[in-house]
Amino acid sequence: MKTFKRNPIGNQNNDPLNPPATAQKQPAAASINQLAHNMYQSNSHYSNPNNLHSLHKKKSPKRDQAQRDQAQRDQAQRDHAQRAQAQRAQYFNGARCRHTFYSKQQILDTVNEACYKQPTQDDKKATVYKPKHPEKYLGHYPFYLYPLGKELFRTKSGPHYGRDRIVLNSACQLEGVLTEWPKPFELVKKTSNVITGRPWVLYNQKNYWHSDCEIFWGLWNSEDHSSADTKI
Repeated sequence: MKTFKRNPIGNQNNDPLNPPATAQKQPAAASINQLAHNMYQSNSHYSNPNNLHSLHKKKSPKRDQAQRDQAQRDQAQRDHAQRAQAQRAQYFNGARCRHTFYSKQQILDTVNEACYKQPTQDDKKATVYKPKHPEKYLGHYPFYLYPLGKELFRTKSGPHYGRDRIVLNSACQLEGVLTEWPKPFELVKKTSNVITGRPWVLYNQKNYWHSDCEIFWGLWNSEDHSSADTKI
């Protein structure tokens, strides 16, 4: 009698070229598009649409137009500020701080002195100024205060000036004239340092009051301190 031998468990035919009749069919190889899809899905970097190349992103026409409009408005504001600054410099004719009058030439000489070397935060004479209402100025921050008037006296800590200052913008253009005076505790400290010859303390704007001076435009005679036009 002819007997048939059964394959023991675990001794299956795994030959892919000659699979047994009962073997399950292997799935066909995945397409290239499917492989790429799986790669993008498995990688968190590529699955994030913000990380895709800019050419693959869809740009909103409305957003692009809004950005262009905003850029045009910003440029128009800068052009207007430059024209207004040039016009102000043309018709600026002097200033009065309390009972002290400064002619146009005096102020322009101070501006030229300050701008001969661009003022910085490390400048001993120029100090950084943060106005409470920067919108009243045409220029942009940082603003600087520079002493207006002659040197009063000199100590070991350096020269000392009066209370009047010119205001310069980041482009070293004249923005205005103001008076700066120390608050009581700062005045006591300054006086003590002058008497004892101690080094000058670091400038702190919070320890000072500021008041805008009158600006004269148009025809103004500095001799009789009269103005034919407007004051600010």
